[in-house]
Amino acid sequence: MAITISPATTDQIPAIVNFVMAGRAKMFPMLDPRIPLADLVNFEQTYLDNPDGFFLTAYADGQLVATIAYLAYDHRFPHLNLGPERIVEVVRLYVSPLWRRGGLASMLFSQLAQQAQNADIERFYLHTHPFLPGAVQFWERQGFTLLDIEKDPVWRTTHMTRLCKIPTTQEGNWVDSSISDQPRDKIRNGWSGKGVLDGDDTNGLARLGRAGSN
Repeated sequence: MAITISPATTDQIPAIVNFVMAGRAKMFPMLDPRIPLADLVNFEQTYLDNPDGFFLTAYADGQLVATIAYLAYDHRFPHLNLGPERIVEVVRLYVSPLWRRGGLASMLFSQLAQQAQNADIERFYLHTHPFLPGAVQFWERQGFTLLDIEKDPVWRTTHMTRLCKIPTTQEGNWVDSSISDQPRDKIRNGWSGKGVLDGDDTNGLARLGRAGSN
């Protein structure tokens, strides 16, 4: 079974919202699922019409199995001193349980990073939480470095950043990309045959939320 990674389209929005909300509810059961999330309510304006927004989906056999996105960073954490660069925030990384531990999260971020580079984005920001197994380590493997860890004993929100343009051996374009359902050491970048993934993504628990909403 092949996985197809492609930019989100308008007709996919209902499925995307359902997928993200279901993943969020499992990952953050302490949050009220009835509270609307601004980026999902305004999906088109945030991800499709905004030059600083982008949303990727991964489908297998017609089913949505993973997502990742970036949106314009709103500088709501002034103590991080991220500066005047053109910055986007990485959000909405969810991977269905059956597709975890196969390199899909790494593949998704690779394609997101390529799009950001094409769009002249200068820097990524994200935050995650240590109670999500492997999340911090996953993002460190993607080139992110630690900015700050908040002292809240429950969330311990971990802020991280990375320049958009960094040396990489993976090449290609996200358009019409696909990967096959093969052993994780055999998964390849479907459009170029290059960039063998190491399958070291976290257990799908690297979802990156916005403070106060996740």
